[in-house]
Amino acid sequence: MRTIFHCVDTTSLLMLVCMCTKHVHSPTLPESSGIADAVRGHSLRPMTVMDISACVSLIERAMNAEEARQAEETFRFHFVCQNQGVDDGRRYWVLNDVGLIGLHRYQWGPSENVWLAWFAVDPDFQGQGLGKALIQMATEEACRLGYRKLFIETYSTPEFARARAFYQAQEFAEMGQVRNYLPDGGDMIVYAKSLIPHSYESIDQRAGHMANRTACQFGDSST
Repeated sequence: MRTIFHCVDTTSLLMLVCMCTKHVHSPTLPESSGIADAVRGHSLRPMTVMDISACVSLIERAMNAEEARQAEETFRFHFVCQNQGVDDGRRYWVLNDVGLIGLHRYQWGPSENVWLAWFAVDPDFQGQGLGKALIQMATEEACRLGYRKLFIETYSTPEFARARAFYQAQEFAEMGQVRNYLPDGGDMIVYAKSLIPHSYESIDQRAGHMANRTACQFGDSST
């Protein structure tokens, strides 16, 4: 699943955007019953520039070549920004070489909203609970960072049918569609879930006590 952000000239963007890069920590994988068994033996860590090739290959296997091409553009843009000390609103984590997930905050959007960025699980490892664990981790991380709404972009074409069913099973509600969004006439479908935080750690606490994850309660958008 790709973000809506399109790559622009990097030099021009760096001249326009003057934001400090936020500290990126490694969120822990969920430890609830069932999920703990699924992630046993796997390690989650922040993505680095050295992971680009493997992540692009993963996305091509899990989705298609066009998604992989766009992912590579996005990843390279992200790390150019990171090297220049510019926050492009993205965070990515890799689960060994079998999973990838990220969060993406639009600089021009409401500050309470965040989008799921690239998310993929190797087809050979699907059906083992890894996707559910990664989504739960991303949801908890979004909550910990203070966001109140998590959005997902996917598509109406048959190759994304399994993704749509998966998001619905994770209690994301369909919020709307953009007709004829893809070159083949497919629609963009937007899912969302409300995040209601119980409490937050301070920035210092987040850096020093990463094991103390924020608990989240999930509800519908009317809450």
